[in-house]
Amino acid sequence: MNVFKLEEIRKILNQKLTEEKSPRFCLLLITDYFEEVLSYEDQTILSAYLPEFIPNYIKYLRAYSPQGLHPKKTERIISIAKKILSAGLSEEEKKKIKDAVAGIKAGLSFLKAVLDGADVEEEISFNTAEGKRLAESVKAFVSFPVLERVTDKDVSLGLLENLSVMIQKKNLNDPNSFEIIPGSRELDEKLKGQIHSSWNVAKKYVAGKIKITHSHTAIIRFNNKYGEYVGDSLGAALTLAFIGELLKTHNAREQITVSAAAAFTGSLRENGEVGEVTDGIVSKKTETVFFSSAEIFVVPKEDENAALDKLNKLKKEFPKRNLKVVPVETLDDILMRRDLVDIRKQNIAFYSAKKAYTPKFAFTFMLAVVLMVAALLYEKFDDNPSLLEYKNGYLNVLNRMGDTLWTTKSGPERLEKSIFAHERKYYSRLIDVNNDGQNEVLLCGEDKNNSDDPDHK
Repeated sequence: MNVFKLEEIRKILNQKLTEEKSPRFCLLLITDYFEEVLSYEDQTILSAYLPEFIPNYIKYLRAYSPQGLHPKKTERIISIAKKILSAGLSEEEKKKIKDAVAGIKAGLSFLKAVLDGADVEEEISFNTAEGKRLAESVKAFVSFPVLERVTDKDVSLGLLENLSVMIQKKNLNDPNSFEIIPGSRELDEKLKGQIHSSWNVAKKYVAGKIKITHSHTAIIRFNNKYGEYVGDSLGAALTLAFIGELLKTHNAREQITVSAAAAFTGSLRENGEVGEVTDGIVSKKTETVFFSSAEIFVVPKEDENAALDKLNKLKKEFPKRNLKVVPVETLDDILMRRDLVDIRKQNIAFYSAKKAYTPKFAFTFMLAVVLMVAALLYEKFDDNPSLLEYKNGYLNVLNRMGDTLWTTKSGPERLEKSIFAHERKYYSRLIDVNNDGQNEVLLCGEDKNNSDDPDHK
């Protein structure tokens, strides 16, 4: 038992945990350390060297996602977590670890199914938090791979990020503005430049389809936000998000939806060209996308060979994995492909109705509806007698709408069969007695043609 060696490893781990920003890399570091501690098989050692790192371990374990990594890395994490459960932890700590492991297992099962060629949408059926997260990931607006920054150059950790955009109109004289959620203390210069380039390209594209008469605030949301993002390789993805949301915000008849099955990498220049990522980076990103739910990986034309080389190597181990590399040179190359972007025109009637809708129009329309309903209700509940109807031995008193106000017996049976209107008038009559606009119904008992009728009163 070399306690001095273990103490040195503990100190190094503490130092690395203060330097590293990647939660997954921190989890891998703690997992390595726990494996070393567990190898001593000594309860005294476990009690001395495990508790210090358990809180952070649980935090990183709960945030862990198997996507973007080879399944073997996740299987090792699960294996060590199970051994930790028998290392004298509290019941609360054990429960938290068990719950986290259950979520990781669900995510791993999903990833293995994808690697085995299963249909992504059919596989998303988990009720766990991980399963729900994956379901939302597939439904995200547009995806792009990100690489986590770690101090160890031999370690490559990547994840699929999901990007969405919301655009708000504002006064034309105000400058366009951009907000990032979650916010960063200081935005990377390349990323900042790419945001403006993507916006200009998007506005140029939609200018031929709609008339823009406003300035805007564009809210860019990173749905996972794994860390501080740098670089411009999200350019193509961001431009597509801008285009789709601008068309939606201004109610263009043409609407664009990016395929949830596609992941994009590559900067986008102001002339619409997709800039290269470099072979080394695109190789790592291809691996990230391979171990994710994406089915199409869009790369700059210059990086096609490096991406295909990596894809072919990975498929030797997972030959059933359905992933296609699509090289593009320009934004138009992306927009021309229906497997990447769905472009549809709204139904003309629905589009026209939305186009005509304004707050002023809405108020006028609602006022007209209210007045029409009020008029109908007035007529419907009109209690002023206006018509008399003789039917089946009864007198029905009706209002102007023909609704029955009340009914009474009409008189002798023969009266129903009479074709002479003047005979009926002796029995009933409508008259405004006091000139108040409200009719009264007079029922008369005299019948000159039948004064001896036993029913006569």
